Amino acid sequence: MAPVLATPTPQTHWLARWRRLASVTDGLTQDDPRLPTILTLLEQCSEHCREENDNAFIHIAKQITHLMALPTPPTLPTDIEPPHPPASLH
Repeated sequence: MAPVLATPTPQTHWLARWRRLASVTDGLTQDDPRLPTILTLLEQCSEHCREENDNAFIHIAKQITHLMALPTPPTLPTDIEPPHPPASLH
């Protein structure tokens, strides 16, 4: 019996996956605390794409989707004065 060889993923599937990731990460800004992690994960996706490793790419893409669904902490304004301690009630 001949070994079963995996069929390479068509280019259209890879392009659809990248479009989905572009859609998921749309709106990610430089001040978003998730940005460094997302960029690292996107680099891993790129590596898995070059290697045509479907399962690894999909696994990392799901991690990105999960991270993007998390709420981001609000950005604190930088132009406010620190709160003053309450006046003593003597």
